[in-house]
Amino acid sequence: MSDSPLRIVPKQPIDPEAPGDQTEVSTPDADTPDPKAELAELRRLLIEPEQTKIDNILERLNNPRVRAREISRTLPGSDSHPRGTGRCDH
Repeated sequence: MSDSPLRIVPKQPIDPEAPGDQTEVSTPDADTPDPKAELAELRRLLIEPEQTKIDNILERLNNPRVRAREISRTLPGSDSHPRGTGRCDH
């Protein structure tokens, strides 16, 4: 075995126009799925549920009616007093 460390070389794209000794480049068949399309589909499947949840949260935060309804549910006695009386017997 050699005492020299292993050298990792990143894979370079093959330019068919470049001169020199190159390996054969295979062209994708009609049966071979497009890697970019597969990655886009995977990205959509992974991100879409979280993005939907984020959109719902933003709707709750940015819609004044929804916020008012949610806040009124947490206020003490909000359902026991008629609106507009201005009195609180606590």
